[in-house]
Amino acid sequence: MLPYHGIIWHDSKKTPTFVGKTRYSMSQYTIKRLKLHFSITAIACLVSISISAQTLTDTIMLREVKVQATPLLNKDQASGKRSQIDSMALQNHRGGNLGELLTATSPVFIKNYGRGALSTISIRGTAPSHTRVSWNDIELSNPMLGMTDFSLIPVYLIDKVEIDYGAASMSQTSGALGGAVQLQSKPDWTNKFTVKLLQAIGSYQSFDEFARIQFSTPKFLSVSKLLYKSSVNNFSYRNKLSPNIDPQTGALSYNTQTNRNAGYSLAAAMQDVYFRPNPKLFGQMHIWLQQSERSLPQLETNESLQDQSQNTQTDNTMRLATQWKYYNGPHRFHTKLSIAFNQLDYQLKIQNGGFDNIHTQIDSHSKVITTNAELGYNRAWGEKIQLDINANTKADKVNSLESVTQSGYHKTRQQHALYAGLSLQASKSIVTKISLRQEIYDTRISKPVGNVGIQWQPLATHNWILKVSAAYNEHKPSLNDLYFQPGGNPNLKTETSTNIEFGTSYQYENSLLGYSTDLSIYHAPVRNWILWLPNPRGFWEPTNVDKVRTYGLEYNLQAHYNINHWKFSTKANFGLNYSLNYGAPNHWADASLGKQLPYIPRRSANATATIGYKQWDLNYNFSHYSKRYTTTSNETETSLDYLYPYYMSDLSLSYQTAIRKSKLQLELKIYNLLDEEYHTVLQRPMPGINAQFTIALSY
Repeated sequence: MLPYHGIIWHDSKKTPTFVGKTRYSMSQYTIKRLKLHFSITAIACLVSISISAQTLTDTIMLREVKVQATPLLNKDQASGKRSQIDSMALQNHRGGNLGELLTATSPVFIKNYGRGALSTISIRGTAPSHTRVSWNDIELSNPMLGMTDFSLIPVYLIDKVEIDYGAASMSQTSGALGGAVQLQSKPDWTNKFTVKLLQAIGSYQSFDEFARIQFSTPKFLSVSKLLYKSSVNNFSYRNKLSPNIDPQTGALSYNTQTNRNAGYSLAAAMQDVYFRPNPKLFGQMHIWLQQSERSLPQLETNESLQDQSQNTQTDNTMRLATQWKYYNGPHRFHTKLSIAFNQLDYQLKIQNGGFDNIHTQIDSHSKVITTNAELGYNRAWGEKIQLDINANTKADKVNSLESVTQSGYHKTRQQHALYAGLSLQASKSIVTKISLRQEIYDTRISKPVGNVGIQWQPLATHNWILKVSAAYNEHKPSLNDLYFQPGGNPNLKTETSTNIEFGTSYQYENSLLGYSTDLSIYHAPVRNWILWLPNPRGFWEPTNVDKVRTYGLEYNLQAHYNINHWKFSTKANFGLNYSLNYGAPNHWADASLGKQLPYIPRRSANATATIGYKQWDLNYNFSHYSKRYTTTSNETETSLDYLYPYYMSDLSLSYQTAIRKSKLQLELKIYNLLDEEYHTVLQRPMPGINAQFTIALSY
């Protein structure tokens, strides 16, 4: 068993999972709290109805959908595939977290340990540590763990989401072998003063409260966001891992159990400030404060009827970013400064014998401080040539301590980088981009990394594009990989990857109908893949797998049709990802050679269909993941060896109208419409059919 600072890695099948059962005090969810939430909603509805009765209006509110046209030949996207989540998808999934948004709108795989629990990403079959996640250019990936928890990123707070696949991420950073997810705040100078209030009530005593206030002048813009989310999370499920066997017939039956001690809460405040004192100068500052507390529920194989463990995790974060841009003709200069602080506390208490005999088994406390500074220069020669040069320095300071065993580490790591990128439009039908990055980790000079990409439009009269790119990238081990006690391996090698990608896309648009399609095929083998495995000494430790072959394809289709007051749109994504272990066998009977890595599905798909009529919108979302193995040998002998494929359906209906100068929106969303029984992690149940009602008022 390895206490991994908030995650317990314990599985005889060589895969990480949570262990233990949790006690979580949910005293805030008393009858008074329920009455308060329903009272707020009822008052808002009554006020809206009263105002509506006084002021009849025939105004028809149409949903605002921002569609950004991208030039067919785009120098910024010549280095690889990049996609953006549109505003309608952000609106439809505003009540969820970033992991749930990406599950429904992209071909990436989100591994979810349960509702409100740890959520990690896999892009193109890579590990969570191979994806860089940033917010306004602040890296959100924890340098200690090497990955990002997507359940801690509420969609309410996000204005813009971009996904860079493979080599496309290299203009932002190195080490993102799978890709990057970029989150941005967007200024809207068209509204001088706006207020938006939102209340959501959902199944399992789930409540969301959100407020957004914006104020602007011609030279100053301020946006404030406040959010509080909470849930008892006590859904019911059928436990198929602990069946009842009829002694006479041998028939199996399954008990219905409650997801106990799984409550969570999250409070966040975000402040965005923008300055434009003159046409040549633009500045911005962003602050994000957040606190979350959650309990980790019992495993399905835990047959105890009493709560014998208390399993809690608290995350406190503070992020501050500033940026200034100066424009002078074809020259542009920028400077960026940021600091991020994260404190993660994890406790596991075991009840031995009587209720008063509680033993603390794990008491882990970790503090991480990351600072970053960047200077950049951009020079454009018309529309054909563009040069980018950036110099960056970053420092990570980690203090990790497990109080029970008095183990841990205190380390500081510095990273310096110099980046240069050249974009060139060679002709009307060809654009190319070349980039190179040189980095220094502490005092060690890394190998240069870089990429080159080309876009070609074969026929001037057709919106058809062919793309090809190649890249070399490296990823350094996380600080836990190197120094965690016990198990850290300071002799780990750097992961390296060579990426080759081919793609094609086509677009069509007229006054009523529009559609686009995109296909990408990639091959990106990884050398020295870092994998945590149990050792004979009784704990887990990381080791390098000589070679993992990752290859596959991604396909995207979008279409929309508008006629009179009707709006129809559909979007679909499909991903085929192979991550095969071709490392040296650990012993003569090693059956993992040539097998898919655990918990990475070979197929993923999702589709969204929307029908809009005047003030009404009906949205249906479908998502699917294929079978996922829980062992490195891909065994299928027992139900613990793999996870069944699942097919998920969500449905939402929304209505919005104008009341004088205000807008009222009502939405009912049904999750897991077909009541699918599914898991994304072994022994971690997910909820059946459930619902959420949202009322939003803005003016």
